[in-house]
Formats: sequence, C-alpha cells, structure tokens
Amino acid sequence: MSLFLRRRWRCSLLARFAAVLSVVGVLMARALRWPHGRGRVSCVPAPTAWTQLDGTTVRESPHGLTFAEPSFLMLWSTDAASFGLVSRRAVESIFYHHKRSTLRVFSNTLPLDFFAMLTAAGFAARVERYDLSQLLNGTPAAQWLARLGEWRQGPYFFSHVTDALRLALLYREGGVYLDADVLLVRPLRLAGVPSTLSHPPIEGSPFAALRNSIGVEAFEGRWIRRPVLNGAVLVFEAGAPFFWSAGHP
Repeated sequence: MSLFLRRRWRCSLLARFAAVLSVVGVLMARALRWPHGRGRVSCVPAPTAWTQLDGTTVRESPHGLTFAEPSFLMLWSTDAASFGLVSRRAVESIFYHHKRSTLRVFSNTLPLDFFAMLTAAGFAARVERYDLSQLLNGTPAAQWLARLGEWRQGPYFFSHVTDALRLALLYREGGVYLDADVLLVRPLRLAGVPSTLSHPPIEGSPFAALRNSIGVEAFEGRWIRRPVLNGAVLVFEAGAPFFWSAGHP
C-alpha cells in the first residue's frame, strides 16, 4: 500500500471515528435533557412531608392557610366509584404545585363531602352542584339547550354537554379549567386568574405568563409547525369574549 493510500485510509478512519463520537455525544445530550425538553416526568421519591389520605398521596398543608391564586375548575359526570387513580393524581398534582389554590369540582354525582379528607388536611377542595339550564341562560348556547332532546340522540352528546359546561363555567367564573386526567408536572405560570381572596395581582410577577390561553396538545406540519389545541387545559378570565363566540350552536 502506497504512502498516499495509507494516509487516506487513516484520514477516513479518523473521520468515521469522529462522526461516531459526534453521534454518541448528541444522543447523550438529548438523553440528559429529555426530561426537560420533551415533557417526560422524572420520578423522584415522595417527600417525607407527604401523608396518606384516602389511598392517595398528598402533601400535608398547615391549617389556617390563606387561599388565593389560582382558582381551578373541574367537571365530573360519572359516579364516585369511577373517580380512579388518574383523577386522584390529577387533584394531587394541583395542590402539589399550587398548595394555596382552590379546586372546585362541579358534579351532580359526587358526594358533597367527597374531598373531606383533603379539606381536613388544609386544602381548599370541594364539590359543587350545577344547573345546566341556569349556566347557559343568557348565553348563545341557550339556543342549543332548547333542542336538547334532539341533540341527546347524537353519539357525542355527553362530549358536547361537557364542552358547553366548561365554556359556561369559565365565562361566568374564570380561572383554570383542567380535565380530570390532566396531571401538572410543574407549576402553571399564570396571569389574570381571579383570586379567591384579596391578593396582590400576579401580573407583576416575573412568572406571569398564561392569560386567556388554550392548551396545546401537539404540533403538526413538517416545515411550518401548527399547534393542535385541546380544551383539556383552559386559562381564562371571567367574561372573556372568546367564550361568547364559542357558545354559538
């Protein structure tokens, strides 16, 4: 083998070795940043300050806590027996990241004392009844309610009812709506969320961000990334014009 060929062969080997190292380095970097860049939840041991409540793990909160931002809303339309592990963890995640918050679960099926153990631990969680006719009264969705018997025959009736409920509740109440299977993996950065008690506005906070916002489930498109919105997460002020427009049948 000539000197020229030997040098070319060595350069080729070095180039391949450098390429392999580069690929390995990129993969290691992606693996290290995966929990933060891709939304994966890193599992950590439960803090010792947590306590077992009704089969779920919730951080204990001192009594007499002043509840303020934010106000969370949920809906539940089935019986208490179906309020399973995922939903319990969803409730826990709210108070884990926002222990000063208030959670109101609007349900006509859950017992009013369903969250009694959470209340005893110092959290502001409660079940509230709702009247669909009263909530939609005076809104464009009242026209849809007038034909309820007709819509009830459709295959997606209950999905439409819960959609109408979440829009009406946020229009009247404002706050943060979460589906009962949404788990918070980090605190929400919020702005313009109504307080349950007198509290300084959080617009001045360096973490203020979400205001009249809809959750993004994914992104579509190869060249132009388009967000896919999902009503499982909604952050809105009371009386937001968006809900008035969305309430039309």
